Amino acid sequence: MKKIIILLALVFAFVAFSVAALVILIPLIYPKALPKAALAQLLVAPPPPPTPESPSPDSPIVIAMCKAHPDYLVISSVDAVGNIEHKTDVIYPDYAMSHRIQGTVVMFAAIDENGSVVDLIYSSGNDLLKGAALDGVRHYKYKPFLINGKPTGVITTIHFVFNLGL
Repeated sequence: MKKIIILLALVFAFVAFSVAALVILIPLIYPKALPKAALAQLLVAPPPPPTPESPSPDSPIVIAMCKAHPDYLVISSVDAVGNIEHKTDVIYPDYAMSHRIQGTVVMFAAIDENGSVVDLIYSSGNDLLKGAALDGVRHYKYKPFLINGKPTGVITTIHFVFNLGL
């Protein structure tokens, strides 16, 4: 009697495993077995995460920054990144790290003729990451931006990315 129960259990396990394997393998081997909607859902990659949009040059933040620093030129963030001389280490906020919060903080910076950040305004990004990004970027040092050989103050957008490498 014991042998029959063990044999039935083995047969049941084999059948259950075989059915599960068929349910998984049939759509892979024979895609027409799945409805088109289900197949499309399986084969489509998830959309990429949204990229932070740079605010337009006529946004209120840029206008306010330009009024505060009328002699400064507005340059792209790409040009500014090429002139970074020294970055300070930014401490990932404990709460954000423990809750796996990632994202990009967008800020506007006014950088003087010596390459020091003299004004910094938060534009967008996760509020839990904002403080750390502002504190870190405030201490960045840039090579002077030269226009016709003369150091010039600039206004630019800075995208600070917090990534846990997950």
